[in-house]
This record gives sequence, C-alpha cells and structure tokens, in this order.
Amino acid sequence: MFEVFESLRDSALHIPHKQIIVGDEVSLDYASLIASIIALMHRIPTSAHTVAIAGKSGLLWIIADLAVTLMSRRLVPMPPFFSAVQLSNLCGDADVDLVICCGSSATDLNLDAGFSCIELGLKSIVHAPGLVLLPAYHGGAERVIYTSGTTGHPKGVLHGDRQLSYSIDRIATAVHARETDIHLTALPYALLLEQIAGIFVPLVVGAQMHSSATAVDAALAGNIRPLLDRLVETQASTMILVPQLLRALVAELRQSGGRLSESLRFVAVGGAPVAPELVQSARELGLPVYRGYGLSECCSVVSLEREGSAAKDGAGKVLEGVSLSIEDGEIVVSGGSVMNGYLNATPLEVPVWHTGDLGHIEDDGTLVIDGRKDRVIVLANGRNLSPKWVEALVLADTRFIAAQLNGHGQMRPELALVVDHAARVWVEDILDTNLGLHPQALFSELPDYALPARVAIFSGSMETIALRSLELAGVAA
Repeated sequence: MFEVFESLRDSALHIPHKQIIVGDEVSLDYASLIASIIALMHRIPTSAHTVAIAGKSGLLWIIADLAVTLMSRRLVPMPPFFSAVQLSNLCGDADVDLVICCGSSATDLNLDAGFSCIELGLKSIVHAPGLVLLPAYHGGAERVIYTSGTTGHPKGVLHGDRQLSYSIDRIATAVHARETDIHLTALPYALLLEQIAGIFVPLVVGAQMHSSATAVDAALAGNIRPLLDRLVETQASTMILVPQLLRALVAELRQSGGRLSESLRFVAVGGAPVAPELVQSARELGLPVYRGYGLSECCSVVSLEREGSAAKDGAGKVLEGVSLSIEDGEIVVSGGSVMNGYLNATPLEVPVWHTGDLGHIEDDGTLVIDGRKDRVIVLANGRNLSPKWVEALVLADTRFIAAQLNGHGQMRPELALVVDHAARVWVEDILDTNLGLHPQALFSELPDYALPARVAIFSGSMETIALRSLELAGVAA
C-alpha cells in the first residue's frame, strides 16, 4: 500500500485541486480528500485495533478505507449481502473494536448495540482551500476479506502490504491503467477486486473515480438503469461487473436501445462462471468485456483477458509474475499475491494456494476453468455457497428425508426435496394454502443470495414423484 499513499501525497503536492473522486452529491479534489482522511483519523481511538467498515459503497467508504489503512490498523469490510447472523459471526471472529458506518446509521445496518460506531456522513467531509500534507504511511496495515461464505461462518482471508502491492501493480499493468481513465464503481467496496481496481489502481495512476452509492445499491437490488445512466453521464472508461450485472446491463441495452459511453474501453467480468453466449451478446452491443479468474485467497485476480483479445472461452492469461500450475487437474497458485492465511488459523508457511478449482491451460496460454473439486456452488453474482449448509437446514425437519441444492452459474440456487411417504398428505395440504411458507421459515437464517428461487418437492424413495415446484414468497426466480 506504500505506492498508493506515495502517489496520493505526490498528486496533492503538485495538483491539489484536481478532482479525483466524484460522488452522488459531492466531489473531492486531492486536497479535500486528504483533509477528510485526516479528520477521520482524529476520530478513530487509539484502542481500536480492528476497524470494520459498513454501509454505502460511495465516496465516504473510500475515505474510511484510506484513513484506517494509513493508521496501520486491521480493516474489515462488511459485505452488504451478509445476513445478520453472518455479520455477527464476522464481528466476533475478527474481534472488531469499532465500526465505521458510511452514509448509514448503526440502526440501519442492524448492528448489535454493543459495538462502538462512527457514523460518517457528508458533514464529515472537509473541503480544504489549500495544500494539506498527508502523513507518512509506516506499513503494517492488514485487511480481512470475508468471502460470501459457503456457510453461515465464512472465513476471513488475511492480506497485508505484500499481497496488495503485488496485485495493484499486476492489475494496473494488465488493464493498461492510465491517468486519463475514468473508473465507474459498479460493485460494493466490500469486494476485494473493487477495492484494488476501483480505488487503489486509480489512485496510483492518478485516474478519476466516479463512485455512486445510489447506483451501486440500485444494481444490487436488481435495477441496473441508474448504473447505465451514470455510465453514459460520466464517459467512464473502465468498470468491473459480475455476470449477474452484465446480464442485466445487456438486457437493459437491448430493451431500451440505450447508448454506451464511447470512451468505455475495459469492462472486467468475473467472480462466477460467465456464459460465452452472454459475453458474445455484450460484445455485439459494444461492451468491451474481458473475462478473468481470481479468488480472495490470491488477492483477487489471477488471470485476465487483455485489451483487444476476444477469445471464445476461458479466463484470459495468467497475470505477469503470478505462478500458476495444474496439479491433478487442480489450479495451484503461488507467489506474492497468496494470502498470509485465514484469520485465527495457522499462517501459510509458503505462499502456495490449492484453489479447489479445476482447470487447464490452452496452447496459447489461456486459462480455462473446468469446475470445482468439491461441491461448492458459485452463483452468477459471484457468491460462493455450500449446498450442505442449505440442505442441513431443511433436513432438520425429519419429514424431509433428502435434499439437494443446485445452481452453479445461475442467478439463484434451486432446491429439490424428498418427503417421507407419510408426510405426502401434509405436503399436498400446504401447497395451495401455505405456499412455501414452511420451507421459507427453515431458511430464515440464510442471506438473500442463498435463498432458493424454486423448491421442488418429491415423494417416495428412489422412484420419486414430482408433486409441484414452489417459488418462495418474495424471491424472484
């Protein structure tokens, strides 16, 4: 992270009033960004060693991230798609001392009353009239990245200066990041890739960031239009999407005949399997889509298609300096981007990570992902999900004798249930009068992304008879 703060300090000295971040209601130049960072640093108590950031993914989040990092503290981004149970587990696992709530109150975020919180709002921004010197970064900051979690107890991936500097440099090189870029944020800042490619890389090269919490929240809720409008308004050149958002953007462009920013040059798509047909459709509409592969344990990006390439399949070529091998069909990564280890677990003795993903490398060096070694579903929005987690919740009711969750690469998982023969009458009784409410009650502790879009109930043993497919109330297919 040294290069981020060195670049920020240098830019503030030479071009203090150049606009660097454009938000929904306010914009910041270098001098005001640094002044706002320093103001927040004064509010963070010395006793707060582990600081979580929650709330809206906009300009305030950037200020909070940089302030906590500059103070060499341990930073824990709180994913907005986590359930209350997952957030509680995260705070306990990371031993969080303080939560910075960006654009939201602790009450809005359903945080436990026992947490010490700083509520960061627009009044917290300091507009500096002149030069403001940035304190030196002494290193040692860590960040704990909790993935979407295959279960209700997600693990925290521990990264430090080594991993972040390594990834910032490799990603900037791969996408030909430049000062003239305008990056439009489309994903929550809780995601490591958006932190690196959407905050740190632009700061290092001096590119402008457009960070609309309103557009990001709307996209997460299924409304892509505000993001498309911002794309046109900002004349953005770079953006990062998951397949779910790419699909929504393609559908909106087809329906509305909307135009794209002519300056858009690089749209990275990853986090989940991307259908070749979707990529082709996006490219036909003028979206310069480039696929990639990565994981939190390897500080996000491992491979990426390069600008100008248009392969039919695959996740691009391995980033420069990243060592990747295929061992018994499994992708193994080693080198500077590999995590220190999981939080509260034994640190890795050597920086080597067996990803659990199956793959192979084509003759031209393209990495192709062939699936998972273990039974983990990766949804179209990039969330990882263990079928066993959902299945175990259902099987707690003894009237269900079998359960199977599927949906790799889909928008939402689908669940098949088998009921005991004696329970068949009970199932038939609730189909018309209590549509799916019993299964939905069983799923009350699941985050939204893990809720099955459909539940199919079967009766019998091996010779199952389909009774009916159910759509859980309030959950779109």
